[in-house]
Amino acid sequence: MTALDRAGLPVGDPVDLTDVDCPSTGCTQKIGTDTVAVWTFPTTASAALFHASTPRSFQVVNVVLTYPADTDPAQRQRYQTALTRAIA
Repeated sequence: MTALDRAGLPVGDPVDLTDVDCPSTGCTQKIGTDTVAVWTFPTTASAALFHASTPRSFQVVNVVLTYPADTDPAQRQRYQTALTRAIA
């Protein structure tokens, strides 16, 4: 989330949703905001499985970014670029 915030992207009201969503998805952490959610998985393979089954998602290594259907395509690209730079 810090990398997205530093990139000037909206990430208001982060909430730790790990206890809510990770038991059923296998993630190790989930932080949700008003605009996106960042899911961390124990392996790249488990992240890839989640990404493949989740519309409006983007994966870098073991991290998956999800965003609402109404997110502007240009804004999605900005989130994807920021996440890729943070992890690469």
